[in-house]
Amino acid sequence: MRDTDGDVDTGLDVKPGQMLEVAATGTIVAPEILAGDSDASGWNHIVDDARFALHSVIDPHGARKYALLGRLNGYFFVGSHMGPWQFNFPRERRLYLRVNNDDHLRGAGKGAFDVKVTIWDRTEVEPGAVQVVDILQGGELTALAWLGSHFLNGSWNEAEALIQQGVGMLGAVEYNTLGVDQGSIASLVPKITVALQKRAFSRPPRFAVAETWAAENGASAEAARKAAAALAQTLGAPPIDLTSGGPSQSTPYPARLFLISSWTQ
Repeated sequence: MRDTDGDVDTGLDVKPGQMLEVAATGTIVAPEILAGDSDASGWNHIVDDARFALHSVIDPHGARKYALLGRLNGYFFVGSHMGPWQFNFPRERRLYLRVNNDDHLRGAGKGAFDVKVTIWDRTEVEPGAVQVVDILQGGELTALAWLGSHFLNGSWNEAEALIQQGVGMLGAVEYNTLGVDQGSIASLVPKITVALQKRAFSRPPRFAVAETWAAENGASAEAARKAAAALAQTLGAPPIDLTSGGPSQSTPYPARLFLISSWTQ
């Protein structure tokens, strides 16, 4: 993390409720006369110059010259060590890092900080299962086609009513704190294969998209999404669209995986 880098994208998204810890070593030399080596805690000087990314109006205590900063919504002081603290903003945010200098684009100092970022969930994963639902996109006036039409059109209540009647239900993939239960995937794949092979109009079956919805945020929702992704990968399906959606009422499963095949002439 150099002074000349400006805002650096860590590639890490911090989700609501997750814990964040940052540790930095190394030194930089600021582009000022007689400036010496300084660590990530910066100079013992609070700046009131608005040209700096973080200044006294924003943070009267942490706006130290040439300190390591983070940015989630706005800039904040990191220093040599920050956290662990819980991220409580209601939406996930990408984490950026920078040196607090007087150029919003990039500074001119020398040296670098070595930064380690750790993100983890505070709560353990609640054991659960991802319900796998088979639906059909177009083709025939069957229950699977009606279910597919309702799902793809966003008619969640109608889709939910058909699922409650057992339409399209193929089974579930279980998961817990340790991860995905590979045994449940192994037992489910043959059922999925048999179900899709019954469609003479689609050989081999084509997966247009697979989606999952979660009833809650946090570690359990992330575990459910990973379970859905693991099954899709085993089936050779395209990457899963992990956008949330679905009915407002709660369901017995934290997430659902929809396997969508297309009817072809």
